[in-house]
Amino acid sequence: MVISIRNVALGLGRLRQLCRAGGRRRQRTYLVSNAPVAVTGISSATAVTSGGGNHSCALLSDGTVWCWGSNQFGQLAKVGDILINVPVQAAGVANVVSVSAGFGHTCAVSGDGTVRCWGRGNFGQLGNGGTSHSSAPVLVSGISNAIAVAAGAGHTCALLSDGGARCWGSGGLGNSQGGSSTVPVVVAGLSSAMALSAGDNHTCALLADGTGRCWGFGNYGQLGNGSSSSTTPVVVTGLANAVAIETNHHHTCAVLSDGQARCWGQNQFGQLGDGSYVNGASPMAVAGLSNVVAMGSGRNHTCAALTDGTARCWGDNHDGQLGNGLDHYKSTPVSPARIIARFGKKSSATRVAIGRGIESRQQMSCELHPPSAPQQP
Repeated sequence: MVISIRNVALGLGRLRQLCRAGGRRRQRTYLVSNAPVAVTGISSATAVTSGGGNHSCALLSDGTVWCWGSNQFGQLAKVGDILINVPVQAAGVANVVSVSAGFGHTCAVSGDGTVRCWGRGNFGQLGNGGTSHSSAPVLVSGISNAIAVAAGAGHTCALLSDGGARCWGSGGLGNSQGGSSTVPVVVAGLSSAMALSAGDNHTCALLADGTGRCWGFGNYGQLGNGSSSSTTPVVVTGLANAVAIETNHHHTCAVLSDGQARCWGQNQFGQLGDGSYVNGASPMAVAGLSNVVAMGSGRNHTCAALTDGTARCWGDNHDGQLGNGLDHYKSTPVSPARIIARFGKKSSATRVAIGRGIESRQQMSCELHPPSAPQQP
């Protein structure tokens, strides 16, 4: 299916380039838009990743990757420009099957099972044995059977075809030793993994039996094991029948097979959606939410796409990232008002991707929609 990308809720004004393209590159001050706008030149995207907070990338049906936003560390795979507010093709990667944007770096898996990363590399998150930044994609050492990749703040993990995983960089490596590594290390004791998601300093995996495993920094409860940090994977307490898992800054969420959702970890802004502002060390039910098909989480907010194509968001809203036309925190899900106004009650959202800025004000959300008649921003 041909898919176009439209913005759901864009936060900090100077980051308009993340999901609103068009126009000439100007000063680093941009208008905020909490209405959906089309990304210039993208019409065949199969996935979009906005996890980095400062840049976004789209994987197209032809296996190419196109990125836009901040290029401070070369994370757009371009030399020279610091800021690019229209999509540019990432040179040096082809036949891509998975792409993930971290904070300042991007990684992609090719059809042959190899992984390439580019951008910020000071923590070894590019996986090539060094700590230098690179605007050209570099080959990650020793991986030939990857099927997906997840980029965090200073680390990256790859899901392997045998259900295992390898991680590199700093934070959330899962190798029992902690610390950092400039080349991939084996995630200890992990098998039958079906999906991976990387937060700032923690990582979680969805297993084939519907349970979850998390490792890394856990002082806010984001590992879901009722305690704190762990250098190796721990069981997420009480999680069963999960079909998707999503991490971000210091919280984690999962979609269940019955369409319900669970979240755990930091809850300062209500990003767990349980109606409180108390951190959760184990999975908490998201209040009043059902028929969920996909979730995305930002630094301090969370969004879900529902079976009817609409979306719900909750948590931090001081930059309008919930899309409901207000700027108040919400500890329970709300509907992005402009999505309904733009696409109707029977909307067409199939996925949601949300930024992970290091500063709490760097927040945005993007969704994938089937193509529709051209509309003006």
